[in-house]
Amino acid sequence: MPVDYDLVILGGTLAAREAAAMAARLRAQVALIEPSVNPPLGLTADLVCCGLQQVLQSSGPGPMDVAEAVAWLQALDGAVAAERSPAHLTALGVDVIQSSAEFVRRPMFGLRVGPRLLRSRRFLLATGTYTVMPPIPGLVALSPMQRLTPEALAQPQLWTKLASRMPQQIALLGDGAIALAWAQIWARLGATVTLICPDGVLPHADREVAARLVMHLEADGIQVLAHRTVMQVQSEGDRLQLKTNHRANDEILDADALLVTLQQPQVEGLNLEGIRLQSTPQLPQNSRQQTANSRIYALSGNPQMARYEAQVAVQAALAVPWQPRWRRRAAEGLWISQVVPTDPPLAQVGLTEEAARQRWGDRTIVMRQSLNAIPKAHLRQRNGGICKLILRPNGQLVGAHILAAEAEEWIGIVALAMQQRLSLTYLASGAIAPLAMAEVLHQAAIDWHQHHQQPLLLALYDCWFDGLRTRSR
Repeated sequence: MPVDYDLVILGGTLAAREAAAMAARLRAQVALIEPSVNPPLGLTADLVCCGLQQVLQSSGPGPMDVAEAVAWLQALDGAVAAERSPAHLTALGVDVIQSSAEFVRRPMFGLRVGPRLLRSRRFLLATGTYTVMPPIPGLVALSPMQRLTPEALAQPQLWTKLASRMPQQIALLGDGAIALAWAQIWARLGATVTLICPDGVLPHADREVAARLVMHLEADGIQVLAHRTVMQVQSEGDRLQLKTNHRANDEILDADALLVTLQQPQVEGLNLEGIRLQSTPQLPQNSRQQTANSRIYALSGNPQMARYEAQVAVQAALAVPWQPRWRRRAAEGLWISQVVPTDPPLAQVGLTEEAARQRWGDRTIVMRQSLNAIPKAHLRQRNGGICKLILRPNGQLVGAHILAAEAEEWIGIVALAMQQRLSLTYLASGAIAPLAMAEVLHQAAIDWHQHHQQPLLLALYDCWFDGLRTRSR
């Protein structure tokens, strides 16, 4: 019996809509299942952080006006959602269905959507993530104004309520990019912030650059507690007491609110257990975004990898001929840049210094370039960052970790150089415009060229110019 669709996407996220549009442009029969209640697609946690950081930078010194932030969020939600509306997808030929859904095995394998059974060659889970509450005694009993989440902060209505009673002391639980960004935002709103990182600050980032970012956060007055565990939360009126543990030592922290940023994939209600697909924090099992069920593909839930993973999943699920194949190294995410939306932002791509030394040992080349020689950094008073480049012994770029203003804009230069397997010397050829923050890459390439010339080549240069001077009159 023929199936109804080539691809059925379970969505509710921007990545799901982009995947549906991509598949429809390939002339595939596509259905997009979205929740009955439209989520605020424009106001993802990343976009809210970026939007508030823009307001913070434009508002100058001092506490930020919350009303201004609410106006920014409302405009952001309307602008982003309008560009990816269901009407636009319907015009492309996508069947957009607003309903709950669950997988079934009988009478035939498919997706039960109300009274309908949708059958497809492949399925894609792009439902995003949600904040998971860790099993901490007393946490669930907190009121919504005391137990905050990134999803709640993406609602402009919550900021309107907070305007009359802004938390003066706030604790954040998490160790990822969103936790660090929210910690800085609350600090610049005038609150006293304590950031609790159970697994350390950015455990998968380069340690040296992550430590530099912590210094910037501490300069904003944020107390960073790494490798600290919250054992219990107690509410006493409008105040909270958090009992933390570190190396067998207990400490009590006071706060007005607790922001939890721990995330996991949103797959509840899909009946994955009924089709013998175990729900785990990492649903994709291979580089093609395929799960243990060969007909079901999934995104990992990392919002910064979502667009790339959607491209990989759609091409792999549809098995479209005449399309460029994704190399395994690219599928591992080595060429995909990721950004921590702080101020200054941390942009990173490729291997960390620790990972590179595991492959090439002491032959790994690490270059550190400050921004002191960059004119634009001084003009913007942002010369306190660092550009750390990781190279193979032959000078090929394999990683970059940049903590600097506008780093999210020019990390793509390094990513492209890595994708083309270029040496750092190619960045010294004038491809980077002067008076730009990315000029630090040009300066790093020049330094590399000067300090890593072969001794034999330098001796030949000496002989060459000696000869020229001897013949000149």
